[in-house]
Amino acid sequence: MVIAMRHTRASPGIGPTTRVSAVRIILVLSLVALVAVAPIHSGETPEALALSRLKQHNARLAWSPNPIKVDIDCDGKQDYVFLAQDAESASVGVVLGRNTTSITVRRFGVSSSDQDELCAVPATIAPEPLDYDPTDAVGKLPGFARSKQCTAFVLSDGQCDPFHFFWNKKTGRLDWWRL
Repeated sequence: MVIAMRHTRASPGIGPTTRVSAVRIILVLSLVALVAVAPIHSGETPEALALSRLKQHNARLAWSPNPIKVDIDCDGKQDYVFLAQDAESASVGVVLGRNTTSITVRRFGVSSSDQDELCAVPATIAPEPLDYDPTDAVGKLPGFARSKQCTAFVLSDGQCDPFHFFWNKKTGRLDWWRL
């Protein structure tokens, strides 16, 4: 964008350099305002924006367009959990917050003998309150924080014990436990 300034008779104390600087400041502020409201006027819902970011991060999976909404990292912002499946695996994609690019994808294959895998597909995801203590079931989980406000999620195939996801406060990453 080129702005042509014509020198005209200036007011006392205001020269061409001052006017050019003022115009530049106004243009920069206008641009910042447009960028700040662009997501609001783009017509994209927060869910659609999160799905778009997840697809950019991992385009090879067919993500379900209907996420569950949680606050897994306890920052007061809604996080989105998506599910993608095929005949051999299920993947969860977690997009933290609306205006962040923090995305985590975890893939779980199918095997009835491996504790780190699902027993079958299809699988489902569902929100899970974090107001519990898993110590009796699995022992102390480093980084697990019980919370009445935050919500995590489970991945379940309906045949084996579900995967319970939580935000690990020590590592700052998505983590899970299973019986």
